[in-house]
Amino acid sequence: IPKDPRMQKSDWSLRPLTLEALEYAAQDVVFLIDVAKRLIDRLTILSRCSWVSEEMERMERIRHVAVDPETSFLSLKGSKSLAGQEKAILKRLFAAREFEAIRRNLPPYYVLSHEKLVHMALNPTDLLDDSFPTANSKGARFHNMLREAILMGQQDPPIIRWRQSYRLLPDQFEAERLRSLKKWRTGIGDKLSIDPYL
Repeated sequence: IPKDPRMQKSDWSLRPLTLEALEYAAQDVVFLIDVAKRLIDRLTILSRCSWVSEEMERMERIRHVAVDPETSFLSLKGSKSLAGQEKAILKRLFAAREFEAIRRNLPPYYVLSHEKLVHMALNPTDLLDDSFPTANSKGARFHNMLREAILMGQQDPPIIRWRQSYRLLPDQFEAERLRSLKKWRTGIGDKLSIDPYL
């Protein structure tokens, strides 16, 4: 299947989709029915259909857990190296971007990149570089929202780094048990001709 980086990175939320986009999307799924039939045939021969059914039932029970707004901003690359006040600013900027993303019905990254958020927290006086679209009303309104977020973040108390909890290293008995279990798992994987991690 030919992969076009330009199509992969295009904005798929735009409607209507172009004919080129529809054809590109169709190429991704055109072989799936045949692949599914072949996999089912192979699973049937190996008597493993029930394995897949069990796994699918488990996956169906998984429910979305919303991120914690108090700490989700710390998942951004580069956020851990920020000082306390910079983290307070980043937290406010992150919340402003989330609000704007919901308002525009866009992924947060399309509203403002993670890298730009961290850069703004590090350089709050710069606020935004010249590439930010402030010409239209949406841009100007969001620009003001970010400005306010920075001012509020500067007034917030610094966010002190949370202490990480570390697990104790296994003792000799536990380490040996782990080695034995891994060896057993590898043997089962070899016997079934599947990856031991499965």
